[in-house]
Amino acid sequence: MALGSTVTSRRLARLARKTAPLALPGTSDAGAIPSADIPHQAVTDAAPPAMEDQMAAGGLPVVRGNSDNQPMTPPGHATVQKVGKQLAALGGPDEIVPATSRRAVETAGDVADQTGAAVGDPQSGLESHALGNMEGEQRTPQVKRYMADLIRKAPNLKIPGQGALSNRPGESFNDFRMRALKAVGALMQKLAQNPTERVLVPTSSQVIKLVRSWAAAGCPDDLSIDHRPMMQEDAGKPGSIERFFPQPSGTWELTPFNPKDAKAFLPGIYFMRHGETSAVQAQNASAGQKARAQIIGHIRAGNYHGARDVAKAAHAAGHLGDDEISTAIDEALPGANDAQRLPSDQLLAAASAAGPQKRQELMPAVHQRFANLASVSPEGKSMLRSHLGRLGVRV
Repeated sequence: MALGSTVTSRRLARLARKTAPLALPGTSDAGAIPSADIPHQAVTDAAPPAMEDQMAAGGLPVVRGNSDNQPMTPPGHATVQKVGKQLAALGGPDEIVPATSRRAVETAGDVADQTGAAVGDPQSGLESHALGNMEGEQRTPQVKRYMADLIRKAPNLKIPGQGALSNRPGESFNDFRMRALKAVGALMQKLAQNPTERVLVPTSSQVIKLVRSWAAAGCPDDLSIDHRPMMQEDAGKPGSIERFFPQPSGTWELTPFNPKDAKAFLPGIYFMRHGETSAVQAQNASAGQKARAQIIGHIRAGNYHGARDVAKAAHAAGHLGDDEISTAIDEALPGANDAQRLPSDQLLAAASAAGPQKRQELMPAVHQRFANLASVSPEGKSMLRSHLGRLGVRV
């Protein structure tokens, strides 16, 4: 049966139906960020672990935040072991001090196996930015712009919610900046006490970019930064290393260090990006897995037209059946808690596209939101009443 003639097709059409966009609730907490620039994911609960796994397994890049649940992949271990051998040829580090994340600790262990260097206690504070509701979501262009705006326009805004994997509440960029750079300061004091040592610090790309931004500003005592390095899309490949050391002038600098080509392993703090984790896009996902991941990712991001188009194409190609698409829709639609925070047009679209059980979950929010249409224009009232009538709501 063609998707165009099924219940699921009609649900997808309702999901993508245009309704009058109304103001996003709760944007008074968004600092200087306009409500139009706040991504759908920021006002919905973080993606459950199983849903995040489905998106990652289907090849979608996802936001990891400071979740500690991702071990390194076999290729990640191979990368780090190769770098460890190169460091060993240079005499190896005197000590390895990883961040507290699982992937950083695993990186430290692999390098220690190759070099014989001692692994010290993990350094608290070097965890990535805690991203709250954004954790586990698809890295859409809108999400990337939002994260950049948090740094430039609203650094004191705490990202709402709690990470479904890290179980940590979201923090502001300034919270992240201060606690991470204070931890870097502790490493600098450690080197000052033993200025001939080579200390290797496996950590995340976010922390490395932050150190680069601080160094670009001259490492001021107030821990202020030059924001431009933080805007870079990448901080080097997994396993890459940068040396942090004071110059004769006393100014600390961060410079790339390639152990393969290096002729000397000089004293300093060496920040190393951990090896690859499951955040790397899946290479062997089936066409059905990819389509399912895309449907879920689009709906989570509020891109309902995109979800409809992917579903139609996947069904036509035989990659997903009607029931599989229907299940993916209900899994990805917001839950009861999220529904209270959604823009009104998206709440209506979600309730319209939901299956019977999911719709029952969303209807209390619909009744509460549209109990009073006194402030809506006559044209808007007519359109809303028509839409609500299809849901069985009379106002």
